[in-house]
Amino acid sequence: TINNANDADNESDDEFSLNSGSPAPSDGGRPPPLLYLRITNAKVVCSLLKTIQFRDLATICASVNGLKVTVEDCKSLQANVYLQTSLFSQYTLRDDEPLFFKLNYVMLLECLQMFSDTEASSPAVMELFLPDDRSAVELHLEDAGVVTDCRIRTIEPEQTLDFNFNAAALCFKVIIRSEQLKEVFSELDPHSELVEIFVSTERRLFRMSTFGDLGRGVYDFPAESEAVEMFQSPDVSVAFRYRHALLKCCLKALQASAKASIRCDQRGFLSLQFLVESADGHNCFIEFFLVPNQPEDEDEIAGSDDERH
Repeated sequence: TINNANDADNESDDEFSLNSGSPAPSDGGRPPPLLYLRITNAKVVCSLLKTIQFRDLATICASVNGLKVTVEDCKSLQANVYLQTSLFSQYTLRDDEPLFFKLNYVMLLECLQMFSDTEASSPAVMELFLPDDRSAVELHLEDAGVVTDCRIRTIEPEQTLDFNFNAAALCFKVIIRSEQLKEVFSELDPHSELVEIFVSTERRLFRMSTFGDLGRGVYDFPAESEAVEMFQSPDVSVAFRYRHALLKCCLKALQASAKASIRCDQRGFLSLQFLVESADGHNCFIEFFLVPNQPEDEDEIAGSDDERH
């Protein structure tokens, strides 16, 4: 099963363990950095971060549990990549309190991709520093003796969205193998502005539907199918619609993942959590929160199982 990485990040140390290591390096008389981390394969981090590259800015939260990188689209979509401390060969946070900073995400990825996109025999080593004044993030990249230093100015972070997703009161939870879910995503009608997610209690199935000029497309995942690893249905059948453009933002994460956990609370807020098995054997989590489309007519999403047969 896929554990809730968001809950682990906020409440538990079980999912993330702080690596012990030598103290963060300091530069002469400068105080030690607020944050120092080192990874021996920069491509691992770069590949994960690229899955949520749909906006120019990102907010990073560093805590004793690891890093959470957040990208948002207005008030409709939030994407989070969770980088556990076990992913790094060294991870040092000077203070115990969570540390927030914002930066240009495009520039960060460009720096990481300098060596990550090459076919070098040895992986690139990356070190990241956040100095005491928080003015800029400093990156040190080394590959086969070639060294590159990057400095990215930080931006005063704003409050990230809190969707108040209630994991204790779910409408449904379904875990689907990503290979089969990718096929459905690739076949969704690109001209359909909305995608409906319908979960049937009577027929025990998870369904995605599109509405285009050529008619309706329906894609079913029966609970007993090999693609479905978990199916928790609601007391009554439910259906919510989401903007297709928002779901498309999840495609890169889906393509990189092994399985997907799809959850919905009683307001229709959707959580898509992807389990990614990194090249070095670590399990990493990417999570998206989507706001449902508000229909003009409440009857738009109403209907029995028979009406959706």
